[in-house]
Amino acid sequence: MSRDNFTKPTIKKLAERAHYICSNPECKKMTVGPHADPNKSTITGIAAHICGAKDGVKSPRYDKDQTSDERKGINNGIWLCHDCSDMVDKDEKCYPATLLRQWKKTHEEFIKTLQTKGFASTLELLKPTTIEIDLSKQLINFFDDRRVLYDLFEQEIPLHGLRSVLAIRTELTNIKKQLGQATSLYIKVDQMLAACRKFHSELNDIDLDHLRYNNSDPDWIKFVTTLSELRKVFGIHILELSNKYKIQIGTDLQQILPTIT
Repeated sequence: MSRDNFTKPTIKKLAERAHYICSNPECKKMTVGPHADPNKSTITGIAAHICGAKDGVKSPRYDKDQTSDERKGINNGIWLCHDCSDMVDKDEKCYPATLLRQWKKTHEEFIKTLQTKGFASTLELLKPTTIEIDLSKQLINFFDDRRVLYDLFEQEIPLHGLRSVLAIRTELTNIKKQLGQATSLYIKVDQMLAACRKFHSELNDIDLDHLRYNNSDPDWIKFVTTLSELRKVFGIHILELSNKYKIQIGTDLQQILPTIT
């Protein structure tokens, strides 16, 4: 099966729309610069496929329902540096298509904001603010005390777990109100809120009052699966916040952090 590669005009347009800056909100590395030859420039970015360009195990996030034109279309592309492109393809479960589309959308909105700013203001937008660092620490400390994020599944009382997730949602909402939309923490908080909403909606038709550990009960299996998905989303963001702001994570919370190989 042939690979649905982007055309040169599509690659150029993806790069321009990203302003040749990596679209990963935790990276934002410049991917174009001067070459030793004064007539050339050096491009270190790549137009990466959000959903794989070719069927097979070596084509991360491949979507069989896409047409060939959709696979090589600009809507299926995201501009990344080579390191981030390699990272998202080596662990597609940690970096699903939905997350990459959110990165792209947020990054292009960020670039629009930069177009109206001077150089000094642009640098300020690229730097994490003190409030971002403080709120990130506050969030991780709060999560560290929420056992629903890391306790053994068989120890969970589903109704208590739901209440804890609702408390997490309230905390995230309060944090979000204190952030500007151009900040990377705002994006992460928004994605964690979405995970909380999904958790709540997925379990809406289950009687959580009486549900208890039972591996043969379909409702219990659904609860565990839904909670696993929420923990995975939170684990990704907690790890990225910890790495970015040098925040220590408690032993319990470390259990849900993804392992990047």
